[in-house]
Amino acid sequence: MSLSGNEVRVYRFEGDFGSHNFWEVQAEIEEILESGCTRLVLNVGRMTFINSSALGYLIKTWKILNPQGGHLVLSEPTEFVTRTMSVLGLDMVFQIYPDDETAVEALGGSTDDGG
Repeated sequence: MSLSGNEVRVYRFEGDFGSHNFWEVQAEIEEILESGCTRLVLNVGRMTFINSSALGYLIKTWKILNPQGGHLVLSEPTEFVTRTMSVLGLDMVFQIYPDDETAVEALGGSTDDGG
């Protein structure tokens, strides 16, 4: 599917983001970005764990998108995600929104597509 650069996409995590599924999740996110999407909401509402490699990948992706005018933001943070981002100082890097709708609207997207 071809996407315009104006589309906001939502990617929902389930469970852990670590060594056992790192390459699979990376491939899924890369596919979204390669389709032309430059505004991505990562719904972390069901994330239970993230390792340092996965965090590094998210930071790298953020660093690639931002100079291009793109955005990588988080939505629906669990207490685990909120605490992890705060302890590591990443809450100063990633914009974090309470839900997908708020994140999509903040990125100038429409919520009509159901996320």
